[in-house]
Amino acid sequence: MSDIYVDAKKPKVVEPVMVVTEKDKILADNQNKDLWQWVEVPETDMFDDVHTGVNLNFVEYGPGKHFVNPETAGEIRRLLAVRAKADLRVLSPKPDALMKKIMNRGSKAQVL
Repeated sequence: MSDIYVDAKKPKVVEPVMVVTEKDKILADNQNKDLWQWVEVPETDMFDDVHTGVNLNFVEYGPGKHFVNPETAGEIRRLLAVRAKADLRVLSPKPDALMKKIMNRGSKAQVL
């Protein structure tokens, strides 16, 4: 910042203090190409079908490797983990109690 403030009681010049927030740090890390990471989206899902990939802010990251900033890399990994967990729920031999509760909420018909 180039603004200079002068205190009326004290004639010395006071420079403003720059506060670095977590958001500022994340944005700075995103600009630094040395911190970018490779993220791999698998070719197939757990059902041996072609993986549909991940959509993030209208950008599609299909199967393969992608070189992205740290914030995007973390979000892609999180979305892939959520997708894997959802696929495991489908393959599970016993019913998922949490999903059953969610499906029954606000419904007159009960999921068995």
